[in-house]
Amino acid sequence: MAPTSDWSGNVYTRYCQWDYVNLFNLRNYYSSYTSAVEIRIAGNPLSAIIDNIFYGLSSCRILYLAYNEIHTVHPLGFNHLAALENLYINNNMLNALLPGVFDTVPTLLQIYAQHNRLSSIPYGIFSSLSALTILDLSENQITALNNGFSIGLDSLTTLKLSGNNIQTLEAASLGYMPALGQIDLMDNSIEMIAWDVFVPENYTSSAAFPAPVEMKISGNPLVCNNNKMCWMKDAETDSSLGWWDGATYAPECTDIEWSAVSLSCASE
Repeated sequence: MAPTSDWSGNVYTRYCQWDYVNLFNLRNYYSSYTSAVEIRIAGNPLSAIIDNIFYGLSSCRILYLAYNEIHTVHPLGFNHLAALENLYINNNMLNALLPGVFDTVPTLLQIYAQHNRLSSIPYGIFSSLSALTILDLSENQITALNNGFSIGLDSLTTLKLSGNNIQTLEAASLGYMPALGQIDLMDNSIEMIAWDVFVPENYTSSAAFPAPVEMKISGNPLVCNNNKMCWMKDAETDSSLGWWDGATYAPECTDIEWSAVSLSCASE
């Protein structure tokens, strides 16, 4: 079956579509669609995205690869997608993110990778994605966030990790996202949040503090005593004072900088 296309109107309306056409590979399909801005390849038995498969698609801004059977994206799988902004690779069988897989697409603004089989996230895998604002990794099999998970995510505002099997949030794992506004960790297995989870490694006084963050954590075995946790720093000595959960007492200190994290602990 030939792909459908719409070339009318503004450049943002141009797209090509190979949805549910029993497509096993992508070779030799692009010669007539190199100006496409939106490309949809959903619901096919695709099992892998091999290196340089998107050659010639430098105008593509939206790539929809959902509901296939993709288990591997090769390190140069997204190469040549120089304008890519939105990537939908949800509802596949991805079991790993290979190092360097996002290095060729620093223009990405949104990644939707929910409903896959990812069990871990490599250190610094998102380090080239300083423009990314939304990252959805919900409904995977992730067990932990390492201390390099958030490196490079300078513009991220929304992080979705619900429905995984995360047990701990390690020190510095969320320490490189100064723009973060919301993180969804509902329905995991979290028992402990490191007190310095929002503190970058090798912290210095010039490092960016996180903005106020809404953290959804219902459906976890973590004890929640109050609806607000605060990470505190002594402004004069630049020393970390740890978390205060608001349930016991407020420290008597006039030289404290607060980075508030509003917790949503009730079932939603």
